[in-house]
This record gives sequence, C-alpha cells and structure tokens, in this order.
Amino acid sequence: MVTRTALLVVGAALLVALVSGGGAEAASPARKAYVNGDSLGVGTAPYLRTVLRRWRLTQSYDVSRHLDGRTVAAIRARRSRLAPVLIISLGTNDDPRGGAQFARGVRAIMDIAGRRRCVVWPNIVRPAHRGVGYEGFNATLARAAARRSNLRIVDWVGIARRNPGWIGRDGVHPNAASYRARAQAIARAAERCRRSLAR
Repeated sequence: MVTRTALLVVGAALLVALVSGGGAEAASPARKAYVNGDSLGVGTAPYLRTVLRRWRLTQSYDVSRHLDGRTVAAIRARRSRLAPVLIISLGTNDDPRGGAQFARGVRAIMDIAGRRRCVVWPNIVRPAHRGVGYEGFNATLARAAARRSNLRIVDWVGIARRNPGWIGRDGVHPNAASYRARAQAIARAAERCRRSLAR
C-alpha cells in the first residue's frame, strides 16, 4: 500500500527533476566550456554547438586572432569564472618562425587552466610561411601534452591528411564536412578529458 508520505516524497523528487532540467538529461555542472579561437573556430562554432548541445558554451572568436599577449591576457581576465574545459583554436595565424613566443603562449594558457581544467587544442594545418612549416608549433603542443595530462591535442593534421579533399585551396580552411569532423573530434576530446578529471 502506498502511503501519503511516500507519494509526497515521489512528488518532491519529480519537482526537483523538473526544476533541474531532467536529471541525467540535463547538462552536468562540469559540462561547460570556454572556447577561444580564430577563423577555424568561427567555422567550427555552429557544428560544435550541435555536437555539444548539452554543454554550456561561452565562445570568443576573431578571424585573425593570434596567440599573443593580448589573447592570453583576455583569457587570464576570465580566470575566476573559467569553465572546466577550455577549447583553444589558436596558432594558425601566427608566424611559425616565432616558436619561442608560441611556446610561451601555450605555457601561459596551461598555467591559467591549472591542473583541474581540461584544455583541448587542435594542432595546426597550414602551408609553410616564408619557407618555415608549422611542425615546430605542433611539436610544442605535443611536448606540452606529454607533460600535462589535462592538455588533449586533437590530431587535426592526421584528419586533414586522411581527407585531403576537405581542405580548401588556401591549405587552411576546411569545407563543411571537415568543419563537422573537426567539431566532432573536439567534442570527443573534451568529453573524455572531462570524465578523466572527474575520477
């Protein structure tokens, strides 16, 4: 026999579920990401919102954004309210001859993130600039990820190589299919990192 008290408990539980957005279907507090990017980030954004539809995303983009002191300062200014996951799409607009500056920027962002936030960062696909390729930047990202388990590199280079028709004539910007694939790869990395840090 169901008592009046039991019915009241069930009713209260249902009310809490409705207010909170549906229990397991609602976005977990940890499913929040801050996205900072360049033109590739702009192109990825609508697909990222779709594949991370249960996430709360705060996004900041500029087509010509560089990984420079101004960008780092803008991210640092958000430190007290940064989401648990940072998605970074930077480096493609930077001069590959500036390897030391790029490395400083990567270190600065990882310092801002600390040890308890995930940083998801696609590596860089771009033709050589003035005879210098972007392998140095990508090696910097790989070394940083080897030291910091909360930095997850999305292998955009590998995706582009396996699908050469996806990248436009400029050697940088993808078509719609590859923007979708880029967003899916970023989303997988973000979710896996979030889960690993939650353990």
